[in-house]
Amino acid sequence: MRKPGGYATDSTHEGAGDHEGAGDHEDTENHGDLDSFRQIRRDADAAAAELIASLTDRRRNENITAAAAIHRLHDLLDLRLSTEADIHQHSITHRTPTGRTQYGVAEPDIYAARLAVECEASVALSLSRTVTSDMITTSEQLHHRLPA
Repeated sequence: MRKPGGYATDSTHEGAGDHEGAGDHEDTENHGDLDSFRQIRRDADAAAAELIASLTDRRRNENITAAAAIHRLHDLLDLRLSTEADIHQHSITHRTPTGRTQYGVAEPDIYAARLAVECEASVALSLSRTVTSDMITTSEQLHHRLPA
């Protein structure tokens, strides 16, 4: 038969494992080992807490960077759409005909401006045009819903 500490005891061997204090010494060693294991785990938990805090900080910074990219994307869209509005205003002010019969640089084209932003941004961000289009839509929604 084995005791939890690993000492073999057998009724046929008189005195085997019956040393006075032998079991006490073993229990003290096991208790010390348990404390060592607990300390190792506490140290690992402390290190893990630092890593988790670092991950949280990195994710927060990543979110801030992504928000800045969305804001810049909206700025690009605003620039392109404002340019088309300026072209339209210029045509009214200077009585330059625009419309279906007038093609070229004098005709404001909001769809072309939006498409240009999608293409330019998708190349700059290395994303598909579909994903970039969704980001532009998000930027427009955020612009209308959140304070500047």
